[in-house]
Amino acid sequence: RGMLYVELMCRTMTRDAHSGDAHALPNAAWRLLRAVESLKDAHERVRISGFYDSVRPLSAKTKAFLARIPPPDPSWARGLGVREFAGGRKAEALAAAVFEPTCNIAGFSAGYAGPGSKTVIPSQASCKIDFRLVPDQEPDAIARLLRGHLDAHGFDEIEISIIGRIRPAMTDPEAPIVQIAIDAAREAWRKEPVVVPMAGGSGPMALFTELLRLPVVSVGCSYPGSRKHAPDEHVRVDDFAGGAKHVARILSAFASSDGRRTVSG
Repeated sequence: RGMLYVELMCRTMTRDAHSGDAHALPNAAWRLLRAVESLKDAHERVRISGFYDSVRPLSAKTKAFLARIPPPDPSWARGLGVREFAGGRKAEALAAAVFEPTCNIAGFSAGYAGPGSKTVIPSQASCKIDFRLVPDQEPDAIARLLRGHLDAHGFDEIEISIIGRIRPAMTDPEAPIVQIAIDAAREAWRKEPVVVPMAGGSGPMALFTELLRLPVVSVGCSYPGSRKHAPDEHVRVDDFAGGAKHVARILSAFASSDGRRTVSG
């Protein structure tokens, strides 16, 4: 998926004030919370007008690959203490849900959050939000829709800073390089691979699919307990070795004249 990463900033006063005056002075945290709340409903549906207009419908080929993806390993959600998936989704529907764009609060900051108490009215508040985007959503176009949404809902004073943008990308599931990666996985792992038409995360794939007009595949060697993006993110040695073999076989097959040569070991 692609991504638009923004920071929203709300300022209501020149400095924090005593909360004894909360009946009179505007609280930046409450103001920004109300603006952010307007972006998405309780069912994970983004409320920004036009947000879904450019989303590319799933092709029959993509749906066929999705139908073959098994539900995620239960330990993945258990390890995070998850009781219910977002939007009340069932595990069997998560693979297809990756083709839906998201609006995620990555962080919120306002007022005093240290030990003990400090009775203040925050003069400013900020919120970092990432939108994971699907083909054919354009990050800059989504940023303009976000600006329009805030203005239309009376939050025109809230500032938007664009921190990062990545265009979404997708390779035809039947492209030859995909089959090469599938065959290489069978040889390296001695198992039938699971083919995921699009990942939930983001990367610079569009540089290849759009600029160079080349299909792209991504292979990995993590496991459900790898604790992605945590301070103790890790990979198991056996998985790392298997991943290295997989990549070596892809490169060997890709370099051969018929795309079928393999390496031993």
